Amino acid sequence: MALVKIKKKYINIPGLDQETGAATVEFAFAMIALFGFFAIYMQFVQIFIASERLAFAGFAASRTCAVKGEGPAIAVAVEIDPEAAIAFKPGEIEMTRHVPIPEGIDRFLTRGQGRFTVIHQSPLFIEPAPEDDNPAPF
Repeated sequence: MALVKIKKKYINIPGLDQETGAATVEFAFAMIALFGFFAIYMQFVQIFIASERLAFAGFAASRTCAVKGEGPAIAVAVEIDPEAAIAFKPGEIEMTRHVPIPEGIDRFLTRGQGRFTVIHQSPLFIEPAPEDDNPAPF
């Protein structure tokens, strides 16, 4: 119980001696911190998913390019990841994708660029194989 002076009298008011205001502010800061960590975690999940999609699109485009050529390879890569850019280089396919980052955590993750660039390079397959990779068992 806290004694509060009102008009030259001391009155006991229950609950005022507790630090409820400080605890509320502390809880609010903890919730803001948790929300910030969750937002950063979700951005890392998006970057990881974009990287995995690029790896799969690069593999599929490389295999398709070896069998059917560059046109169908581009179509396959766009079908898997429509936001990716594909570039054919000697001996490899380079896939690039930009993952947008919200302004609140932009400076922390990307130094103010507003996007995170994911690049994946896949080696080109050679078809037909110069040597038989599945020889006959007999």
